[in-house]
Order: sequence, then C-alpha cells, then structure tokens
Amino acid sequence: MNIRNIYPPAPKKKIRRAEIIRAARWPFFLAAVCCILLDLKSGHLSWSLIVAAALYTVWTMIVSPDLVEVNAISIMIKTSAWVCVILFAIQKAASWRGAWDVVSIICSSSMIVSFVLFVSDYSDQRHNTLPMIVLCIVTLSFSVPSFIGREGAGKWFYGVSGIIAAAVFIASLIILGRSFFRELGKRFHTK
Repeated sequence: MNIRNIYPPAPKKKIRRAEIIRAARWPFFLAAVCCILLDLKSGHLSWSLIVAAALYTVWTMIVSPDLVEVNAISIMIKTSAWVCVILFAIQKAASWRGAWDVVSIICSSSMIVSFVLFVSDYSDQRHNTLPMIVLCIVTLSFSVPSFIGREGAGKWFYGVSGIIAAAVFIASLIILGRSFFRELGKRFHTK
C-alpha cells in the first residue's frame, strides 16, 4: 500500500515559532530553578513564587499562548487572572496588605471590559461567555464576604466589585436568555 502525504508542508513562520519556543523553554526553566535555589539559600522561598508566577505568565501569554479557545474575552480574563496570581505572590512575599484591594479593582475592570467586548460583538462572543460568568461568580464569592467582614475605608472596593459582578452576571443572563443554558450544555456535554 502506497501512502501519499496530502498535507501541505508547514510554513516557515510556524517552524520558526516552534524552534523559538523549544529554545526559550530552557532559559525560562533555568531562571525559575536559579531563583528557587537562591531563595532556598537565603531562607526566603516566597520571592521565588513571584518570579515563577511571572515567568509562567510571560510563557503562557506571550511565548506559547493557547491555540484553542483564543478570543478576546478569554485572553482578557486569563491575563487578569495571572496578574492576580502575581499580586497574591507579592502579598505573600512582602506582607503587602493592599493586594486584595488591587485584585478587586482588576477583577472589576476585567469584567467591565469583557462585558463590553461581549455586547459589542454579540454574534461572535456569545459562545465565549463562560469565562466571564465564572469570573463574576468568583468575584462575588470573594467580594461579598470581604465586604461584610472588612472594616474601614477599604471596604468600598469590595462593595463596588460585588455590584459590578452581580450586574454583569445578571445582564449577561438577560442578554443570553435561553441560549445561556444551551451554551452551558455544549460546554459540559450534558447530552
């Protein structure tokens, strides 16, 4: 049996990109290992968390981004999620108490931008709303208890974040209507 290759050869740009990713993998890995070893030697492992989170963020967002489910809403939410992870690492390393306030601002702004992207291109983006809905639920789940349990001037961050999350969630459900449950069924293959 004679098998004939009918696929076109890979473009040079794609081959070059694969070579760059393969070559960049080791410097990224070496930088993370060196930071961990230096932090182990100094006795403070927390700073390597910041470096590892930042390296992984750069890797997943720039060097080797996702090729599946690439859309504006997912990219926006993934970027804000990694920024929040870096902020948590900074909070852990530097005992910075303002990280939660900044995280609530980042979540609020990413929900607003995602909702604007969703509404401005409804026909294409209606299939991509699940990350935005998940962000709304996660934001509500941390902002409501933080608003109730927090005292002082920083309390309003969480109140505004919770209001924005609830508004985006409800508006998304109203705009999507019954198609939300169809999209949810497609995502989780309930049929």
